[in-house]
Amino acid sequence: MSFEDKSLEEIELELKNSNFQWIKGENLGMVEKFESVSEVGPLKFVNFKGGGRMNVSILSEFMDIFPATP
Repeated sequence: MSFEDKSLEEIELELKNSNFQWIKGENLGMVEKFESVSEVGPLKFVNFKGGGRMNVSILSEFMDIFPATP
C-alpha cells in the first residue's frame, strides 16, 4: 500500500522515527528530519523540522528513508 492510500495516522506511525536524504534534485545529499504529516485538500505531505515538506506521492522518487539516529 502506498503512502497516498494510507491515513495521516498510518503515515506518521510509519515515518515518525525516520530521517530522509535527498537522492534527486537541488538538495541532493541533504538529510531532513521528520516533524509531522499534514493534508492540504487531497494532497498529503511529510513536513520536516527544517521547514520544508514533500508530497507523499513523490517521496520515494526524491528521498531515501532510513531510521533516525538518537
